[in-house]
Amino acid sequence: MKFNYHLKFIVVCVIFLFIIMPMLLNNREEKIKKSILQPKKKETEVYVDIIEEDKRSKEKSKLNSPASTKNDNINGILPPILANYRNYVGFKKYSYFLSKAGCKFFIIGNNSNYLYEINFNSNSLIKENIKNLNTNNFSSKSRIITDEPALYKFIDIAKKRYNLVNPQVVVLFPKSLEIKIFQCLKTKNLDMSKVISLSGYYKLNNNSLILLINEIIMKQKKQMTDINILILEL
Repeated sequence: MKFNYHLKFIVVCVIFLFIIMPMLLNNREEKIKKSILQPKKKETEVYVDIIEEDKRSKEKSKLNSPASTKNDNINGILPPILANYRNYVGFKKYSYFLSKAGCKFFIIGNNSNYLYEINFNSNSLIKENIKNLNTNNFSSKSRIITDEPALYKFIDIAKKRYNLVNPQVVVLFPKSLEIKIFQCLKTKNLDMSKVISLSGYYKLNNNSLILLINEIIMKQKKQMTDINILILEL
């Protein structure tokens, strides 16, 4: 009996060493490989609401806008856009063109009453009460800029000087620019009421910034496309 016990113990140890242990090591190695090979997040812009507008101002804006139809919503007319600028433009030129087009870059945090405008010339932040911001000129949907090394210094300032918790960089687009994008998409015979989201990237063409939409997610399908939208020509 004692011999059988020792024999069983030896068999179990052999099985563990030569079968189970290699499996565990391979599994761990695969996880490490996946973590190394997994692509980093791409620096993109995505939508988030930070400007609240009352229903009366929305209805007035719809009626006064030349682009409004029964299914259009001029305040935040565009569905969410996921647009990459890093591959072909880079943040420096991206922010330069957008600033020239009337966009503003802000940092937001735990204090919902204030925005902190980024001044790229002086590398500083300007504290601004959101009530003093002329929200009628901007889209109600801002764009969040994520994982951008060029913005880390401004986020650091926001944390240290203004004690912001989890600060994020957002871009406010002028309504006029959003309407321009919307009208360009409508010329492509898209039923915008059925569009859930858009994907694409920014590119440069001589002295122009172009937004290229290459994917449209609709309620019933996904559609690949190639729509070039002129954001600004210098």
